[in-house]
Amino acid sequence: NSYIVVAPKTIRPSVKLQISVTILQASSDVQVQADLVADSVVRATAKKTIAAGAPNFIQLQIPDRLSWDQGAYSLRVSGSGGLTFSNESTLTVNQKCVSMFVQTDKGIYKPGQTVMMRFIAYKPTLLPYDGSIEVLITDPNRNLMAKWSDIQLRNGVASRDFPLSSEPPVGTWTVSVDGDRVSETQTFRVEKYVLPKFEVTVTPPPFIVSDDTRIEGTVTARYTHRQPVKGTLVLVFYLQTWSTWYHMHDERSKTLQMSKLGQHQD
Repeated sequence: NSYIVVAPKTIRPSVKLQISVTILQASSDVQVQADLVADSVVRATAKKTIAAGAPNFIQLQIPDRLSWDQGAYSLRVSGSGGLTFSNESTLTVNQKCVSMFVQTDKGIYKPGQTVMMRFIAYKPTLLPYDGSIEVLITDPNRNLMAKWSDIQLRNGVASRDFPLSSEPPVGTWTVSVDGDRVSETQTFRVEKYVLPKFEVTVTPPPFIVSDDTRIEGTVTARYTHRQPVKGTLVLVFYLQTWSTWYHMHDERSKTLQMSKLGQHQD
């Protein structure tokens, strides 16, 4: 008579522990019991009747809270009926019971703008976490600039706004969130920058051959609001050639090269 029991080494609060039990040989069906034990006290238990010859699974619901003062946790699996056995192994506890995310409406801000933040938290079961969190904002010099000690999440979501002064320290700012033994950070930058007035895009042909008399391409200039730019355009072409004999790189401006070859330009 023999059996195989396989289970994860690490457990997390609120997450079901799936235990694989295979009874290889037994005189009849086996009543299998799985216990989560801490300090000689059973914290969770699950039972199932398993027949021999095919793998089966037992799901053990882990409690919402796993405290270290309860001692080391272990998994004990025992069988009775057609096969009698008992085995116990020590488990590792991962205390993370909430996943948290921090979002800002932008990555870069200018002085005087408002930083809009959103905090999202959910449990390992993907249900929203409705506890409370603490939020801190520090500047590039690690000075505490804002603090919310007790933000209550609603359906796993909360938001806050932080207005920047007219002369804030430039650099990387940090948003730190703590809740239910879980910490998460997000950064944003404060810069005295000016948005570009327009963008120029040059699209040359993928290749040219030595006897080409025309080189055609497109140049697009648009403002940030996508309207076309009207003005004077100056283009400079370069011809790059390689000499396989001397392994030298030759770069000459288009004006000199075209006049030497006697070609014209559009």
